[in-house]
Amino acid sequence: ATRCPQHAYDVNLLVELGDLHLLLGELEAADGAYRKAEQALLDLDDQRQRAIVWGRIADIQEIRGEVEEALRIRVDRELPVYERLGALRERAVTQGKVADVHYFRGELDEALRIRVDEELPVYERLGDVRLRAVAQGKIADVFYARGELDEALRIRLEEEIPVYEELGDLRSSAIARGKVADIFQIRGELDDALRIRVEEQLPVFRELGDVRSLAITQGGIANILKARGELDEALRIHELEEMPVYEQLGDKHSLAITRAQVADIREARGELDEALRIYEAEVLPPIKAIGNPSQVQHVCDRVEALRRRVHAA
Repeated sequence: ATRCPQHAYDVNLLVELGDLHLLLGELEAADGAYRKAEQALLDLDDQRQRAIVWGRIADIQEIRGEVEEALRIRVDRELPVYERLGALRERAVTQGKVADVHYFRGELDEALRIRVDEELPVYERLGDVRLRAVAQGKIADVFYARGELDEALRIRLEEEIPVYEELGDLRSSAIARGKVADIFQIRGELDDALRIRVEEQLPVFRELGDVRSLAITQGGIANILKARGELDEALRIHELEEMPVYEQLGDKHSLAITRAQVADIREARGELDEALRIYEAEVLPPIKAIGNPSQVQHVCDRVEALRRRVHAA
């Protein structure tokens, strides 16, 4: 008589364990925990929990770059459960994750269609202003990717940030302001981009004690300084303000990306041997371990380009 409740308890523990491994960037361990939860659910008639676990497995596939499999899980397994259950919010959120896959594949029109036709009407019907603001932010991402910066900026300033401010969600507001800074940076308005990072993001994340977002913002500041030619200060921020946080958090992926940015600065300063060493020894191995094919190819291309430059020097 206690078998089913015990199994349900085990499933919840396995999902929590998988979430913890995922947060630490330990994809294999996370996937293993979710797969065990999937097996445990075979003894339970809990469709909603089954869909949740499938969603987590799809998350892993996306991170690995296996977007076709992630899309198949979302469309063939996860979405039908929420449709049968009449779970409007969960269905809309999952549709949003399907849109994410289309976005990362460069299928921007389809991503935008799903956001506008499948997600937003549900959140408006439910009166869920937060999820509506999140979806608006994703729509802004599509316009940004299309190069329609004015519309992306309008959505951030009129549809997204005011909602977070009204809700008192300082963190989400600061993150969205960072996206505004990205727009200013790509326009070449570096002073405005830097001002947002320093005055509107850093103080919020410090107040909240959000060390990860603080490190990401420091990285954004370093990128602006690099664009302004201030390479020494950009390098200092990456190495002293950003990388130690990722090391402390055990975030191997973010650490590898930041080390690649350090290598790029070394290359810009003419330190080709050191740049190549960083890519070969500190960037390529963790990126290969994570297993995202497009990222692996990008790093391999950078290694080859640096090798050619070193041999030609």
